[in-house]
Amino acid sequence: AGGKNFLCVGESCSIAGAVIAMIDTKIIIGADGMWSDGIQVQGTDSHGIVDLDTMSITNGGATSITFKRHAWVGRKVTVTKNVTIGEGAVIGTGAIVTRSIAAACVAAGVPAKVIRRRISWSRRLTAIAPREQRDLFALRGHLDELHATSAEDSVG
Repeated sequence: AGGKNFLCVGESCSIAGAVIAMIDTKIIIGADGMWSDGIQVQGTDSHGIVDLDTMSITNGGATSITFKRHAWVGRKVTVTKNVTIGEGAVIGTGAIVTRSIAAACVAAGVPAKVIRRRISWSRRLTAIAPREQRDLFALRGHLDELHATSAEDSVG
């Protein structure tokens, strides 16, 4: 018993190798993402978990996974259902992502936890390309707006 699946890959993404499991799953991969190899995107458990008291499936239903723009997913990362990887985020090698990761954060570990904030990445090793620089300034501006809004909310 399948379901409807939807997979959208944004432009200028590079994916070196991934296995994507989907049953009634919506997966969106934002533009300019970069994925290493050995990535596992688990949009479904592929089997039911049965509550013996109610004789019902406890893990069924539609799921989604979203990778926002310019997300970098390291080698052998697993991403589970119903999470969002924020814009410009970096997911470290071997991480298992079970909860959403905010924009411009580095997350690593099992389960993945944010280890650094206000960080993103460049496709170049020594200098930021002009187009990337424009996008990174926009991301930084967005983060500054969010910070200012949350500071105002805490004062008021």
